[in-house]
Amino acid sequence: VPVADLPLSTLTDDEAAVIAQIRPRIRRTDRDLKVLESYRDAEQRLRHIGIALPPELRMFETVINVPGMAVREPVGRQDLKAFERTSATTATTDTTLQEAWEANNLASQSILTHMDARTYGHTFVSVSENEDDPDNPLILNESPVGMGVLIDSRKRHITDGLKIFRDGTTTLATLMRPYATLDLELSGGGWSVRDRSDHKLGVVPLIMFVNQPWVRADEARRRYYPGRSEMVDVIGKIDAIARMITNMQVAGETLALPHR
Repeated sequence: VPVADLPLSTLTDDEAAVIAQIRPRIRRTDRDLKVLESYRDAEQRLRHIGIALPPELRMFETVINVPGMAVREPVGRQDLKAFERTSATTATTDTTLQEAWEANNLASQSILTHMDARTYGHTFVSVSENEDDPDNPLILNESPVGMGVLIDSRKRHITDGLKIFRDGTTTLATLMRPYATLDLELSGGGWSVRDRSDHKLGVVPLIMFVNQPWVRADEARRRYYPGRSEMVDVIGKIDAIARMITNMQVAGETLALPHR
């Protein structure tokens, strides 16, 4: 059935199949992404690294935020000067790209993209219609948490994207396809279409930013996307240091108590 002949609230069979394929990937990858986020924000707890402390000794828990430094310090030193497009004779500043950059306040928002890429190993940027400013597209950073995509590895581009999120108690989603972007809502009867924008671009309006792209995807290990977190090299060492310092503090407090 042609898409134009479908009711607004109905998914095509192909769209439903894409959602069914991507949604399990989101559930699997989100667990790992949220652990990485906790290390970046120094919110990991000792129970995550194999130590169980009784409540009265919780004050001695020690978290060292070296993983966060591995992400924030390089991002803080990044400074974009201008967009240049190389021609046959000279390199000139691309004013169109510069205008889109400034209209979307990407001098500030792009920091989120680079932070997420270094934290999770990959992240996304979406492009959509801007109702308030038709002359400039709406460019948004999209956290990889809750996001899943299908990738054509031969052509090296995204064929479909799905973002799932919650608004209070309601589960919503955005399905991005080469011909349309659909706003969805999950109810007892499954996914229904709240809005359908037939952009007919021929490409999915979603770009993946990859950190350390030489680390390839491996679906057999449930690593669906390329890239690697900058924190991977230090997480194991920080866990060991946290164990050592916590044990030292507990032992020191125990020995400081008078013996009867």
